[in-house]
Amino acid sequence: MGAMLKAAVIGAGRMGGIHANGYFRHPRARLVGICDVDGQRAQSVASLTGVESFTNLGQMLETARPDVVSICTDAAHHLETVLAALEAGAHVLCEKPMSGNVADIQTMIEAAARKRLQLGASFNHRFARVAQKAREYIDGGEVGEICFVNMWLTIAVAAEVSEYFHLRSLHGHSFDMMRYLAGDIAKVHGFLSKPAGRTYYSNCAVGMTFKSGAVGTLIGSYDMSNLHPMERVEVGGTKARLVLENVTAGLTCYRHNCEQAEVWIPSNYTRHVGQSEYDFNLTVEHRIDAFVRTIIDGAADPAPAEHALAATRVIEATIRSFESGCVTDV
Repeated sequence: MGAMLKAAVIGAGRMGGIHANGYFRHPRARLVGICDVDGQRAQSVASLTGVESFTNLGQMLETARPDVVSICTDAAHHLETVLAALEAGAHVLCEKPMSGNVADIQTMIEAAARKRLQLGASFNHRFARVAQKAREYIDGGEVGEICFVNMWLTIAVAAEVSEYFHLRSLHGHSFDMMRYLAGDIAKVHGFLSKPAGRTYYSNCAVGMTFKSGAVGTLIGSYDMSNLHPMERVEVGGTKARLVLENVTAGLTCYRHNCEQAEVWIPSNYTRHVGQSEYDFNLTVEHRIDAFVRTIIDGAADPAPAEHALAATRVIEATIRSFESGCVTDV
């Protein structure tokens, strides 16, 4: 079996439970602890995997001595929690958003470098087989030169946390996916709105240019329904156009020289009308697997913290653009 990593999860909400199950199922990891300030919630997740639960982070790090930690707390606590885990000698996989500001992420990256530890971003959407299949088309030259990338990501979230909560909390995923498919973003022009009854902005439209010269648009919302597909990405190139449906549902390739479309659906997709928990959770397991292989085998991490930093810079540029009414450099 080879090397085994001791793994722990900090934060026992929905994503914490998914991460815990991912490590529990992984053949090269052994789950050793779940930590949450809410003892009942920590115990609820721990009981499903037969491991010890903790309410004190320092106690868990000292007692369980994990090699790798997934941090799934609220983003407001990510900085202190990431730094504590790194100081204890653990590699860290942090849920998005890693932070709402660039300086905090830079501090985390510098701390990981000093300790010579891995710090990864849990951008699970790019680990969906659909996204990876799209990259195969692009890398194989079948799409040609990328001309544009269009994306929408819309869900239902009633929370009113802060003025730019929607943009900062959700669209790290969006900008990471667009960067994954088309490279770095150079300029943005952002527009935000809120319907009657909202205190803070809950919808966005962002136009952008990529460093490659391609253009793109993002539409995002917290005012839609979770009963319907949440995400769609379209990549247009000089040879073909790709359409990625609902993170995990499938990929269609429309070649410019062929009337017939190619439809690719992952063999393990449950083919529900809506996205199932099983399909979505697999993307997190794929992310965990890549991080484990990075630590044990020395493979390059496909989504290091630097990618979270890049996505956050795009978000901050979008906010500056909205406030100024001008196209803004990232």
